Amino acid sequence: MSCVLACVLVCAQTDFRRFSGMLHIPASAQQKAMDYISALEQVWSHSATAV
Repeated sequence: MSCVLACVLVCAQTDFRRFSGMLHIPASAQQKAMDYISALEQVWSHSATAV
């Protein structure tokens, strides 16, 4: 299960970079979103190992 979610998060990061480039989103906004995604990954990995 954690492998599936990790794949989804990685795909989300890749797609976000691609779409943000197309939409001309400012780099600061991109970084905030990437930090948020990374935080979600960390929370998920901690909760997955705790179970």
